[in-house]
Amino acid sequence: VYKKVIRELIRFQIIAGKNFDYSKCHQHPVFDKESILFDLNYFKTNYADAKNINYNNDQLKTEFDIFVNYLLKSENKYFMFRDFQARNIILMNNEPYFIDYQGGRQGPLEYDLASLLFQAKAQIPEKIKNQLLNYYLNLVRLFVPVIKEEFTEFYYAFALIRVLQTLGAYGLRGLIENKSHFIESIPFAIDNLVYLKDRAMVLKKL
Repeated sequence: VYKKVIRELIRFQIIAGKNFDYSKCHQHPVFDKESILFDLNYFKTNYADAKNINYNNDQLKTEFDIFVNYLLKSENKYFMFRDFQARNIILMNNEPYFIDYQGGRQGPLEYDLASLLFQAKAQIPEKIKNQLLNYYLNLVRLFVPVIKEEFTEFYYAFALIRVLQTLGAYGLRGLIENKSHFIESIPFAIDNLVYLKDRAMVLKKL
């Protein structure tokens, strides 16, 4: 099923995205610096602050800027679903259908794949994650030239920002609004952060 979903994701990103009028996207036509900083500050406000985590605000701002500038080096010209996760995929007769793409915009290839494979409560085993990453790479290279090592490095970086954004959502809905489902999801997202600590090379630049 995940392989079917990945095939459809590539169709979204490259085939459908090729002649897409991104000016019609609401609220942001492009996953740009403003969008990325929004996600990082969403995490800072709704999770770090809600948990009373101590940090140097000036240093964090500098590191956020470095992180944003790094992510913006990824090719940013494809359709980005924005919330590509299992909860937004409906199976009917074993075929996937998709909902909740109103946040779609122009963006990088890596983000949606990272969103799918690093969904916190899905807990996809590392071996399967890697198999699906390689499956995606083998397919996407039929349509666009992709360098595996470069793609993988950005993939882990976008996985990191996705996990931080998810923690921001869990913080808002769970820690602040006290909704138990979101509180229960926090440990799974933290596990993803620990996993990414040694894989997201961008952390070595901060």
